[in-house]
Amino acid sequence: RSATQKSWIWALAQSLATTHSCPVGISGFTNGAAYLARASGATNGHWHPLNDGAATVSHFNSAMANLIACRSQPNYIVWHQGEEDANDGVSAAQYETAIGLFIDELRTRTGWSSVKLHVMQIGRNNPVSDAATNAVRYGQRNAWDNNSGKISAGGCLAHLACGDGGTDEVHFWTQAQKDAVVAVFIRHTTGSGRAHQYGSGSKTTNTCLLNFTGGSGDLVDGASPTVGWTCTDGGGSITVTGAVCSGDSITLTFNRTISGSLLVKWCSGDDGITCTIRDSDATTPLPPEPFEVTL
Repeated sequence: RSATQKSWIWALAQSLATTHSCPVGISGFTNGAAYLARASGATNGHWHPLNDGAATVSHFNSAMANLIACRSQPNYIVWHQGEEDANDGVSAAQYETAIGLFIDELRTRTGWSSVKLHVMQIGRNNPVSDAATNAVRYGQRNAWDNNSGKISAGGCLAHLACGDGGTDEVHFWTQAQKDAVVAVFIRHTTGSGRAHQYGSGSKTTNTCLLNFTGGSGDLVDGASPTVGWTCTDGGGSITVTGAVCSGDSITLTFNRTISGSLLVKWCSGDDGITCTIRDSDATTPLPPEPFEVTL
């Protein structure tokens, strides 16, 4: 839980043990900077279940050995990984496929046919491009949606600040940063669940209407509802000058007439870190999940 212990898992363990009286065991077996999928399509990622290299190469094999040694099925297996995959240029489809293979092989090797993988979306990942970060996030979200029997939504972290303000803009560094991640995970596993998810949209001359599903209660503007949006049309970048929440919908107003197709991105890269739109959850209000759509 100190600045030198960058993983928020330590904060989660203490929260579960003290607040929820839940015994926790932590088994360390790898270092970071490891791939699951590869942009080339190769299966030599450290975490890829088809990487049958030595234990020092295959993090997956090391993890399976430790899990099997536990002898009893855990209630939760938490997965928070993907920054290196973004560095490699992995697509959303590649990541979704690899994480599906991961849980299938995990179930096979452990014999835990009902265990789920609780997948957290990656947070800020500077200096990797927003597009590369988004691809992994969308792959993780698609795994939640398309493989819900095996993979659960652990939570979106795109709105949370992280890093030390200097060279490390990837890890959740301070105690406050780690506690914020824990709160998101607790909401998704024992609270009200996922945030609002984009459902449908339409546009007019200089506005667009975005409709959402899920979430906890109504969406609320907050102090700066125009923060977190990145939009372009046939004329290039177009600025959001107004954002009004109503129930499960958000209406965006732009600084000029929309020209052609309109691409709307929400919480792209680290654009959502200072966003203020939230749902009405009483414990951990969350912004809508990151998305992009062309209208």
